[in-house]
Amino acid sequence: MNRGFTLIEILIAVLIFGVLMTTLFTSFQSFITSSTVVGDGLAQDERIRTLLGHLERDLGALYITRPPRYKKPATTSDPDPFRFHGTRESAGGTQVSKLGFASLNHLSLGGADIPGVARIIYRVRSNDDNGMDLCRADTLRPFEEPRERACDPVLVRDISGFDLTYVDEDGDEHTSWDSESGTVKYTLPVSIKFKITLDTGDTPRIIETQIPIPVSREALD
Repeated sequence: MNRGFTLIEILIAVLIFGVLMTTLFTSFQSFITSSTVVGDGLAQDERIRTLLGHLERDLGALYITRPPRYKKPATTSDPDPFRFHGTRESAGGTQVSKLGFASLNHLSLGGADIPGVARIIYRVRSNDDNGMDLCRADTLRPFEEPRERACDPVLVRDISGFDLTYVDEDGDEHTSWDSESGTVKYTLPVSIKFKITLDTGDTPRIIETQIPIPVSREALD
């Protein structure tokens, strides 16, 4: 004798179906979220590779004045236009590094290959979202300090820290460096330790590396 499903059996079947659909939806949502996180991470990694590529090429073509053309600056003289100058400044209420130097690695935004020595500056700027961006300024001679505006191009957005440490020939580390200063005997560091902190939410991501400086200038007493 054939009989239909009872109400209890139908309710149990609906309950089981609902549980299965909820599980599948949760798994699908987790997959989508994970894919988004992975995609954001890959994009972020690409920006970091671009940044490090720019920095290595800029420092690889670093330009300085050497003796006998270079002479120790007098008290009233203007700084050497090709000085290597690493300082600390405030951005968004945070102390961050700023680095300026001369390089033959000029990048023309218009695509034209214009030779010459450029003044390159890496610095951090506050953005409109109350965050910080790391940018690069590139100016051919006559050198001028970039205006107080967002640099072009922005290399990495939404960072929470940018710290450079300068290593001298004895292995000692410095948070600043001025090739026009007798403190470092008018020399250059032998390498730069690079550290950038990415604002990724609850757990900041820290990228660290060390870049050698391929040129040098003998110490002056």
